[in-house]
Amino acid sequence: MSTDLPDDPAARLAEAIIAEAPIPVYPRGDLEIRILEALRQYYPMPLTAVQLAVILRQPRELVLATMQALATLGTIARPTRSYYQHIPLP
Repeated sequence: MSTDLPDDPAARLAEAIIAEAPIPVYPRGDLEIRILEALRQYYPMPLTAVQLAVILRQPRELVLATMQALATLGTIARPTRSYYQHIPLP
């Protein structure tokens, strides 16, 4: 067989879509995704880094640093000191 693509038209279409999909400029790490998902699930209630560290079973320092970075980038909100919150899409 001279081609790597399967003979199934649906599989060829899926391969073409994947090939054209944009690669994120700033891909998210596992901890970032877990933090974002946890904040989304608890929305509208804000959480502290300590609470999220317990929920995710991760070191508080690592969770805090990641949450501060996400807040600095505007990915999550910081409504009051020490609390972080999901930002819903409009």
